[in-house]
Amino acid sequence: MLAADGTVLHAYLNPTQKWRMKTELREITPALRKTIIEKEDRWFYWHFGVNPVALLQAAGRNTFGTGRTTGPAPSPCKWHEC
Repeated sequence: MLAADGTVLHAYLNPTQKWRMKTELREITPALRKTIIEKEDRWFYWHFGVNPVALLQAAGRNTFGTGRTTGPAPSPCKWHEC
């Protein structure tokens, strides 16, 4: 929960027991941005918002029941020009 001036009034875990704090892009160092993109979507700069390779992999896993059930997540930054 944030105050009108943007300071944190109260922080709590979300339903999946994760901390979620709003962060502006300018508050994240370039090294951390690169690390996050490598971890979350190494193809971020090469697709249009949904990774077609991840989509096919997820479809195969879900169809054949191999590995964990997955699905490609759209990249919100693609729409917000992060």
